[in-house]
Amino acid sequence: MKDTLDDLLTLIQEVSHLYTSNKRKVKEVIDAYPFDLASLDEFLEDPKGMPYGRRLLYNDGEVEVILMNWDINSKCLPHDHGESEGWVKILKGCASHGYYSNTNIVPKLTNEELINEGAVIFAPKNLVHHMANKMENSLVTLHFYFPPISNMEVFDIDAARAAIVSSDCGAWWPESREQLFKSRSLKCE
Repeated sequence: MKDTLDDLLTLIQEVSHLYTSNKRKVKEVIDAYPFDLASLDEFLEDPKGMPYGRRLLYNDGEVEVILMNWDINSKCLPHDHGESEGWVKILKGCASHGYYSNTNIVPKLTNEELINEGAVIFAPKNLVHHMANKMENSLVTLHFYFPPISNMEVFDIDAARAAIVSSDCGAWWPESREQLFKSRSLKCE
């Protein structure tokens, strides 16, 4: 366990340094890193009825790294990352990644693509997107966010509502009042 975290910490430090000096290289470094999924198995959280189980692996106030273990045939709500941007590495499986219009009306899906194991996705600031595991197989993703996520907004399209959620809430409607900072109704077209 200690070796795995030490190796990951070395990667995080390298990526953090690159983020301040050359953001374009961040993807290259994450892409080239030889992740050993078996060494991360002990950190996988059970989804417990949510789209994914999430384990915060690192947060120093500048960057946070979250490991996500996706339930079979699951999809998170469309969301942004507040003031953050980030990179997502598909460690195992195939992810569906959907992009949405970003307005004050109910967001509309504008594009959806399958992202294969090993790929790295960039999630720029203000992007409204969802990820999903539409397969019967495991999906494991590793997320790097700069700065750590705060003020993430999730969109419940069916109910035409949105909410700013706490940093410990995933991309789903909050389970408790403590996770719900602010909510609003969305206009339907």
